[in-house]
Amino acid sequence: GHRWARGMRAARGAAAGFARAALSRRGLATAATNLAEAHDLRKTATRLLLSASEDLLCRNLMCEKLGKACVCRLALATQRMRALEEVDVSHNTIDAIPPGLVSGRRLRVVDASHNDIGPGGIPYEALAESAVEDLWLHGNPRVSADALDAAALAAMPALRRLSADGDAASLARRVAAARPSGAPVVAVSNERPAE
Repeated sequence: GHRWARGMRAARGAAAGFARAALSRRGLATAATNLAEAHDLRKTATRLLLSASEDLLCRNLMCEKLGKACVCRLALATQRMRALEEVDVSHNTIDAIPPGLVSGRRLRVVDASHNDIGPGGIPYEALAESAVEDLWLHGNPRVSADALDAAALAAMPALRRLSADGDAASLARRVAAARPSGAPVVAVSNERPAE
């Protein structure tokens, strides 16, 4: 009984994979919801949705984060996903945003909320050269509005919306003061607005 059920699940998964690949070739599929789909759809996926994903658990025996959420798996999976516009890695326990994730792409939205990112886990230099418009960091207990580098955030030319825990109004004022004159205002809040 169990082998039959396992075999059926595997067959359905394979069929779904073939269907996704066919849709991808026709340009219809745009979202990957796990790392296997990310690999299959690496040329066409515009969204990578890994909220609360077990796919980010490290399986590398040489890594200090074995069995915990690790950005090495995320960085490896996304390095060839050039069409990516949105990444949702919320509700995991990652401690950093990989610099390679945000640099040199069309990436516009990064949701890294509700993780364990610290001040050193935000790749400010890579973000300054990125197209990221929306950066969601609320729910990271080690990154509050006061801990964020307002000048580095102001150097992100495309940034329009940002979330962080703490005094959002103060962060908005500090970012605005550091932005070049004529640069768009960055809206800062304590949560991701409903779309």
